[in-house]
Amino acid sequence: MEKLSFFASRGTSVIANGVIWPLFIFVILGDYVTLGLVGSALALFGALAAWITGRYSDHSNKRTIIRSAAIFNSLSWFLKSIVISTVHVFGATIFGAIAEGVWVAPADAMEYDKAKGDVVGYFVSREIFICLGRIFMLIFVMMIGSLKGGLILQGFASFASFLF
Repeated sequence: MEKLSFFASRGTSVIANGVIWPLFIFVILGDYVTLGLVGSALALFGALAAWITGRYSDHSNKRTIIRSAAIFNSLSWFLKSIVISTVHVFGATIFGAIAEGVWVAPADAMEYDKAKGDVVGYFVSREIFICLGRIFMLIFVMMIGSLKGGLILQGFASFASFLF
């Protein structure tokens, strides 16, 4: 059951990162070019953090890295919910990208380690619960009518990494 909550939280993260956060910051920035710069910064810092952490996590305890990064990842979502200026947007985006980048490499490696034995069953159930997490996040945001509420929910959902 813990794995399923973790997978659902990955689905909520997909919607928070790909839909809610870009819409939320576009309202603040009001400019497509600046939004593109934020996306570029997110990709750059996230990729660098994932690459560095991936090299490091091969020789250390992945679970410790995941749990430590989950705290910062959660904090980044709470910070994102209170941004009000362009500087805040860039700061929260870079902080969140680094936290997510540190988290993603060891988490993905552990997923593949746990899938050994029943690869098909593992990944089918994973994808089902990721989709359910996406649906849950979208319904939640529509019901409360607030993008900020979705960011806060993702802050709490990030703690599901402790169950993995």
